[in-house]
Amino acid sequence: MAIPSTNYIFDEANSLITTENQGTWADKSGVTWDDWKNWADNPVTPMTWVSQPIDLGEIAHFNLSWTILCQGTPTFTVYTSTTGLFAGEETATTVNVNDTNIAAFYGRYVLVFVSLAFVPAEGFPQISQFNFEASAKPFEMNQFDVDSSTLAGSSEARQIVMPRTVSKVLAIQLTAHTGDYVADSYVADSYVVETAPGFPAIVSKTRTAPEVTFINTSGSKVDAVFDVKMNALPEQYMDERNLTFR
Repeated sequence: MAIPSTNYIFDEANSLITTENQGTWADKSGVTWDDWKNWADNPVTPMTWVSQPIDLGEIAHFNLSWTILCQGTPTFTVYTSTTGLFAGEETATTVNVNDTNIAAFYGRYVLVFVSLAFVPAEGFPQISQFNFEASAKPFEMNQFDVDSSTLAGSSEARQIVMPRTVSKVLAIQLTAHTGDYVADSYVADSYVVETAPGFPAIVSKTRTAPEVTFINTSGSKVDAVFDVKMNALPEQYMDERNLTFR
């Protein structure tokens, strides 16, 4: 894969990133001096630029935030790598203006590739400011006295209802309550026994509906009342052209 090539130029006098003008004298044919307001009217488009990489110090899931001041419509591609080589081993994630519910990124090294489409009303494509940073700081969510039989799915895999949107579920801790459990090979309706709770197990850690199950001493999947603690990364979303999380 590797990182795409760029075509930007640095306007040192104005301290901004822009692109070349590909207009020629032939383009001005039939234009009077009074009509000729700007020579730079045919930019190389889209303009492309790439940030310097950030080293997080360890391989982890993380969120990004950035702010950009630019002319043109931006499309962002986030490249993450576990090695820092960016020579084909990296992962690419495209982020568009006003995207929502963006999954967390994964790796140790990250950079952002920006492609700016020309918008004549805004003028030549340019970037006058771009700042970004990464955060792997999780927060905790707790739910108590959850009856798994009321959740979607089956006893093989029950889906936990997420109290809020997150970009990544990092860890799930389950504590089953002691109580009435359906006995194996019961012989009558409503036949229950007081027994030890089922052993909790994580089936999946999807960020929209993590799945859990409980396994009794006979190895059967059962339902249970339980408490759950989850560590997760906050929701990521685009606020127009800027990426943020909450």
